[in-house]
Amino acid sequence: MRSADLRDETLTAGALAAKVETYADKTMSDGISTDDAGNVFLTDPEHSAVVLLRPDRSLQTLLKTDKLRWPDGFSFGPDGWLYVTCSSLHHVIGKPPSEVAANAPYQVFRFRPGTSGIAGH
Repeated sequence: MRSADLRDETLTAGALAAKVETYADKTMSDGISTDDAGNVFLTDPEHSAVVLLRPDRSLQTLLKTDKLRWPDGFSFGPDGWLYVTCSSLHHVIGKPPSEVAANAPYQVFRFRPGTSGIAGH
């Protein structure tokens, strides 16, 4: 789909839906960011990982560690780091506030992906 299709008010919902296309297969994800090289960074909370979807549409695991407890958000910093937040959602969803506190702290990790991105994205 082209972004112009999203702005085309003459398209019916069905016609717009027909323009949606699969870009690539990926893991389950909760967070996404892109870099200046056309890569897409995705969280992979099911595997406690960060994966990279390259412009050639191949998927590569960049980081995998139990320390990444439900990675769910990214932001490039102005300093070359890519920051990733972890919510431990799988341990706290639907639980009382005491369970949320018991699973703290909720970390922010960072790594250098080797590419640059727009700070705050």
